[in-house]
Amino acid sequence: MPPELQAITLELASPSKLSPATVTQIFDTLLAIPLGYLASITILGPHDVEQHSLEALLSLVQYQSSLETLDVRSCRFTAESLSRLSRQTQLTKLAFQHRETSLEAVEAMFSTIGSLFPKLRMLHVWLNPELQREIGVSTIAGLSSCRGIRRLSVSNTRGEGLTSQLMSAMGQWWPFMEEFSFTPNRCLATASGIPLNRLYDIAQAWSTTLRSLGVPFDLGGDFPPVPETTAVKLRHLKSIIVFQAKLPDDKFANVAEFLAAITSSYCTVLRRGSLIMRNYE
Repeated sequence: MPPELQAITLELASPSKLSPATVTQIFDTLLAIPLGYLASITILGPHDVEQHSLEALLSLVQYQSSLETLDVRSCRFTAESLSRLSRQTQLTKLAFQHRETSLEAVEAMFSTIGSLFPKLRMLHVWLNPELQREIGVSTIAGLSSCRGIRRLSVSNTRGEGLTSQLMSAMGQWWPFMEEFSFTPNRCLATASGIPLNRLYDIAQAWSTTLRSLGVPFDLGGDFPPVPETTAVKLRHLKSIIVFQAKLPDDKFANVAEFLAAITSSYCTVLRRGSLIMRNYE
């Protein structure tokens, strides 16, 4: 394998086909090779990487100062394991799982990312579905130093954390946001959602930059009136996914009308209880 290798992609099959020991051996073998400019590491697959395999991966990654993409969504990272990547100052894309259940651990994780990766542009974190409380402004504030973030996705939230206060803060922290997803754990019985009029706050934050939005709205109550005119619109939004497990048919038209008034979307597609709007302009 030549030192000029720039990208590594590993697709994890089932444990019966690719054992944890084999995965560890792959990382150990790569570690022994003098890689001159490794820019991307991607690990895909339906199975989580075992802890000893993760240790081998961290040993490989921590010496690659040229790394720009670390998409390891099969790996479970903590603030402590992330801190071992202090040389990765060029990192622009990061995706991983965070499986701790305390809000303090989540706050430490976001703070570690904010302090280590100043050039970050894309972040996708899968939180533990059993997280004890919803994340808020103070929880995610440590990430605010990554001013260039354009794609942010936080999965397995409790569904109600997108307050007006948090949206206002995020609009100031990341003024260039293009893709934003704050998705709930659909299996969580207590997950609710945010009021539909929170879309005004989202528009206020990213009216000229946001192109894709995925958020959980609470569509069970009364809908806010459809604005005849609004000064702030999500004018460049190409798609919006409204996560809602059960929505009566007679409410779809009301929701679509409200969304169209504030997003300039032209086409509505309904799928599996979710409402998806796309702008084909």
